[in-house]
Amino acid sequence: MSELRYGAAAPPIARPRPRIAIPGGWGLLIFSLPVLSGLVNRVVRGGVWFTDYDALVCGAERVRSGVGLYDQAVPCADPNAAAFVYGPWVARLTAGLLGVFGHSGLMALYLALYAGAAALVVWAACLRRETPGAPRDRARFMAVVSGSAVTTGNIALPLHAGVVAAGLVFARAPWLFVLAVAAAGAVKPVFLTYLAVLVLARRSPAWRVGAVALGLGLGLAPTVLFAGGGGPEVAAWRALLSHFVYQVTPGDGLFGWLTLAGVPTEGAPGVALALLWAALMTFCGLVIAERGRLLDEQRLWLGLACAVLANPRLMSEDVFLLGPGLLVAVSAIRPRQPRAALYAGRVVAAACVVSLAGHLLDFADYGSPLGMLALGGVMIACGAASALPRARAA
Repeated sequence: MSELRYGAAAPPIARPRPRIAIPGGWGLLIFSLPVLSGLVNRVVRGGVWFTDYDALVCGAERVRSGVGLYDQAVPCADPNAAAFVYGPWVARLTAGLLGVFGHSGLMALYLALYAGAAALVVWAACLRRETPGAPRDRARFMAVVSGSAVTTGNIALPLHAGVVAAGLVFARAPWLFVLAVAAAGAVKPVFLTYLAVLVLARRSPAWRVGAVALGLGLGLAPTVLFAGGGGPEVAAWRALLSHFVYQVTPGDGLFGWLTLAGVPTEGAPGVALALLWAALMTFCGLVIAERGRLLDEQRLWLGLACAVLANPRLMSEDVFLLGPGLLVAVSAIRPRQPRAALYAGRVVAAACVVSLAGHLLDFADYGSPLGMLALGGVMIACGAASALPRARAA
């Protein structure tokens, strides 16, 4: 007979403890503090928003006025606008959009595009279920992103979003990815490092070579045609670009590391070093992918990580897609070199913590480049470990 009699109090129902519903839990919140604190400080203390968007508008206004596009003596309507350093085709396109939508309409359109791009890259890299790596591990990489990645409104973020969106449908529409990378490279040629994804793809060697060649041709064509034309406008563009790339903001990648070490990066030597570094990152990714017999999804993210690390002038808005590929690299070597995978994982976690501390304790000028250098070293170590014979069990 049941012990529960009529009228007796029912036993309490055990309910599960509430848990945060965001993948990655509190780790995502903690490691997102650089972005969140940057946004809060900008709102509370005030400051200028979307200076890089204002640079696009400034370039468009100069095109419409017929003045020198790269002449810094010509003031922008917004004195806080960043310098316009893109090709003239970007200014012409923005001028056309400005003529159609007007200032307020174009600003609203760009805000919507930027918010959507930010949501897409965070979802793809941190929250998406199919993305490689445990959510808590992916969440750590938000520490390498600062508030400026959002507040400046740099066009890089929509370009990254377009690349990863095309990457997620790579298996069904690989040529869409080639076009997305070419479009990003037409605006910022350094983003052609994303062609590393094609090198790692499970396709024939002929297809890879052809796809990379097409992406390079389409992406570089506008810049090559403009730079090859010569003239005072090209000279002014070269001088302005060189000033910001090599002196003002060398970034957290190769140029940033060399600058901290006192090594000059300007001119042909810097370009040669950048190409060698990009080739090294891509080769390491290829070795990891082939020796680890990685699947398509894993190769996509590994290629994206190699592309991010290959960027010699790595800015905060360029690192959203870095984490999952590094986790793939570490997990790929675990069956062959378990001890190396253990140490590589620890270095990755430490680098994220260093980046987090750098942003929060205001030594990001050193913490961010050092953290990215450590992550680049992990990719090289994983490539080397993949090339070694399988370690014997103890």
